[in-house]
Amino acid sequence: RTGGPARVERPEEGELPQSKDWAFLAGEATPCPIKDPRELRLLDPACGSMHFGLYAFDLLEVIYAEAWDLALQGILVPTLPLRPLHITYSSKAELLADVPRLIIECNLHGVDIDARAVQIAGLSLWLRAHKSWQTMRTLPKDRPRIRQSGLVHVGPMPGHADLLREFAGSLRPPVLGALVTEVFRRMELAGEAGSLLPIEADITELVTTAIRQWRDGPKAEQEFLFAELAKPKQQEFRFDVTAVGDAQFWETAEQRIYEALQEYAERAESNGYSCRLFAEDTAQGFAFIDLCRRKYDVIVMNPPFGDACPSTSRLVKATYPGYAENLYVAFHSRAQQLLAP
Repeated sequence: RTGGPARVERPEEGELPQSKDWAFLAGEATPCPIKDPRELRLLDPACGSMHFGLYAFDLLEVIYAEAWDLALQGILVPTLPLRPLHITYSSKAELLADVPRLIIECNLHGVDIDARAVQIAGLSLWLRAHKSWQTMRTLPKDRPRIRQSGLVHVGPMPGHADLLREFAGSLRPPVLGALVTEVFRRMELAGEAGSLLPIEADITELVTTAIRQWRDGPKAEQEFLFAELAKPKQQEFRFDVTAVGDAQFWETAEQRIYEALQEYAERAESNGYSCRLFAEDTAQGFAFIDLCRRKYDVIVMNPPFGDACPSTSRLVKATYPGYAENLYVAFHSRAQQLLAP
């Protein structure tokens, strides 16, 4: 096996399935609760011009139409802070008029290292939305504004070293700036590795390393009493954690990193490093990290095949043990990580 799905033989007609893979045919599987369609997430981790997304658009329109009746029956209950569809919208017609916007803003997500492909994908979905509104005879002035999308052109964090240095130096405690700088460094491969860069796991690993250093390192009293002994030890440490006073900081450290990265990316983009198709799209440098933090109900892809490029070969081999010298296998492994249960 090279990491692809195992082949499951379908039982002969009339034969009772014995494999767990076919347990649902015998009524043994526990059905999942029906999700509110606004909470369904589809991802294409190498989306190109988002052909899969266009097909999914058609299917999601049907799902939303069916969801209205399910919501009225109390079968479909969203998680907070979402309100039920029949409370959010006064009629099914009002819901359907908003569905094209909902699909682009809530449901469809795509990543690509080619900025032109992402631009084409955004335009094709935008045109597909207006096709639906035209079919419904919704006048342009009455069409909801699409403010953002789940399409991300993945690349290094925007900005220059000077901007990063200035921003990181303003963060307190200093270890927060050091962690942000380290994430910035790891994002340098994003433009070539794309979705295969597990940046969310990298951030968790960095915080874990800093916590271990804070916990095991010399405390303030020790530094006062044994200053000369503490100095060489501190030089071996990766981060300066001396300004962290208590464990409460570490409870929110990852979230603080994400918030700082978003603030940095938006500041960098305000200086003209990117243009946006949708008015309030998340800053691209942070959007990829935010996308990797989520889980997806469906992942569809036609990813690259063959060997990784030399600059990312070491990363792919270290991150995906089943790589088997073929990127398709690495993408398959990555998809398993990003799927919701």
